[in-house]
Amino acid sequence: DSNAKYDEALPEWSLTGYRIVILTGIIANVLAVFVALSVREIKLDDKQQAPTAADDTTNDSNSNSKTTPSVSTFQPLKGSPTQILRETLSTPSFWRFLAVVMITLNIRMIFRHLDATLPKYMVREFGPSTPKGTIYSINPA
Repeated sequence: DSNAKYDEALPEWSLTGYRIVILTGIIANVLAVFVALSVREIKLDDKQQAPTAADDTTNDSNSNSKTTPSVSTFQPLKGSPTQILRETLSTPSFWRFLAVVMITLNIRMIFRHLDATLPKYMVREFGPSTPKGTIYSINPA
């Protein structure tokens, strides 16, 4: 009899819209991990020239030989962490990247603040039957 009470207490499981969204996100992340693990890091060297068919037939020094970069295996920088950090902090591209990240982070925080406070404000000002989503979609900023 105690098992019958336990079985009745459990709600029936169903696949709701939220569960589909979460399940889709999990599957996409698992696939992204497999893709990330299969990507090979390479380094392109512009200094070497690959031979072309035109080079084999003519020995003219003025011929236009195309330079194609050669592919070699990527080797990470060797050195102390402070040396690598100092080199990273001295590049202008790092500071440009950091500026873009800080700008987009602030914009995201503004939108998150709006998502968190606007519904409460609208219920207090206009009542519980206010169409919050409709008003938010008119002007999201």
